[in-house]
Amino acid sequence: MHRRLDDFLAQGLAGRTHGQELLALVTAIANAVRAVSANSAKGRLVGQAGGPNIGPEALTSAALEHATTTFFDAVSGPGLAEVIFQGRPDLAPGPEPTTPPLGIAITALEGSANFAFNATAGSIFGVWPSSAWPPGAAADALPSDHSPIAAGYAVYGPATLLVLTIGDGTHGFTLDCESDRFLLTHPGLQIPDAADEFAIDVGRERFWESPVRRYITECKLGEADIRGRNFQLRWSASIVADMHRILMQGGVALYPRGQADSGHRFLLTEAAPIAMLVEQAGGLATTGRQRIAQLPVRQTQELVPLIFGARSECERLERYHHDYDNGIEERYSSPLFKERSLFQ
Repeated sequence: MHRRLDDFLAQGLAGRTHGQELLALVTAIANAVRAVSANSAKGRLVGQAGGPNIGPEALTSAALEHATTTFFDAVSGPGLAEVIFQGRPDLAPGPEPTTPPLGIAITALEGSANFAFNATAGSIFGVWPSSAWPPGAAADALPSDHSPIAAGYAVYGPATLLVLTIGDGTHGFTLDCESDRFLLTHPGLQIPDAADEFAIDVGRERFWESPVRRYITECKLGEADIRGRNFQLRWSASIVADMHRILMQGGVALYPRGQADSGHRFLLTEAAPIAMLVEQAGGLATTGRQRIAQLPVRQTQELVPLIFGARSECERLERYHHDYDNGIEERYSSPLFKERSLFQ
């Protein structure tokens, strides 16, 4: 028989500092995920007040607003935590009689544009102790010496899953529609070290730095080149979908910075929680130059590059970045493609 989420949390958090508060917070998040899942299952019916011809943008907006409101009410209403939402600095709970012991950063509906086309979307969250969440955190930086104490994501697909870590591994819970409970179906998830899949937006190839271009070229050449095996390209246009696939079957995902920007993923509400989940599952999360878990948070909406998945692949990418930054990288010349782009 599958263990229930509440039993798992009660046992795993017993005796921990702020264990009861974290149990209440994660339970509130799970309740919000149930509500967002039910709303997502309505599809185009979500916008029925706008008539049958409601467009994709309006449908996406309605779903995002519902998810944001649902998570905000679940967390801030009972005063369980200080809260920051991705892209919504205007959302902040009212003053509390006492400072909550925990802080939470939430992406309410990642991949929300997929919602209009019945494709995968998800939610992401990370939890910090209050010592890392000073009053006015929406305007201040979090101390650099604090990593999340819990993190998770929900994926809304054919089934709704809540994937969670409280610091003792990464575990997946499936929402049972009959009992309306989250049941432990994927205990102790581990990312295989050997990867033969990679995810990247090839439409941004012209912006890639040389180390990323080098890595992708080698993967595309497969067994004909130095990697000695074939790779498959996967791309979901959703970081939650990429994360879930990697946890279930391995691989690596790249959201690299461009030659003239600092990155494309939010550190506080996306990269830091994902890093904890990945590393608790034996993988690695990096910018290519530094572990995500070591990055100080300077701004609540700070953007960073993010590479995560199989540890050996991430370490290879770190080596390529190190070579490039130290001027010891030879210009990669493919025996098959020479200087021609692989995607031209």
